[in-house]
Amino acid sequence: MEWPYALVDDLCQKVGLYQCATLPTFEGIERLPDEAAFWISDYACLLVWPISEMNTKALRAAGSRGQDWLDHALADAEGKSGGVIDGYLVLVLPLAPSAEVAEEARRLESSTQVCRKQVVWPETNAKPDPWRRLLNVTVLGLPDSRSSEVNADWPQLDLEAQEIWQRVDKSGHNAAAEEDIEESRHGGKPAHR
Repeated sequence: MEWPYALVDDLCQKVGLYQCATLPTFEGIERLPDEAAFWISDYACLLVWPISEMNTKALRAAGSRGQDWLDHALADAEGKSGGVIDGYLVLVLPLAPSAEVAEEARRLESSTQVCRKQVVWPETNAKPDPWRRLLNVTVLGLPDSRSSEVNADWPQLDLEAQEIWQRVDKSGHNAAAEEDIEESRHGGKPAHR
């Protein structure tokens, strides 16, 4: 079975992530192997790294190295965008893991440090998705953003809520909160509660 590049690329394009032709490099960070691939957008990035060795040491090393690389990639992207970007590390095993490797995968996935992590592997005769756990990667499981038929509308707000939104829009959330605090200190009724 081939590595899931085409499937990941299709899923990424559906949610607005686009593959970088070449992996960025960062000073002081070891270059990733040529088999790795990277997708990015203004809200998320995803690093897919196939691992050929089926042991806990190789999985642990790839998780650590991928996390370090993603830490730098996220800092770089967030510096350029000025916003927060979610990071996803997908480690691809060549076949279903042994119990020991599966336990290491669970340990790795439970760490929320720097980025979200997922270990995936091929599964023969699995339809429609031959890659076990690939759609557990949060960003890949999002609905297609290219062709949304439903327009998102603001909820209907009562007059008090509309007033609050207008004050937040005009002054910012911190200033609106400070105004409420001042009013309540001076015996005035806060604008919301």
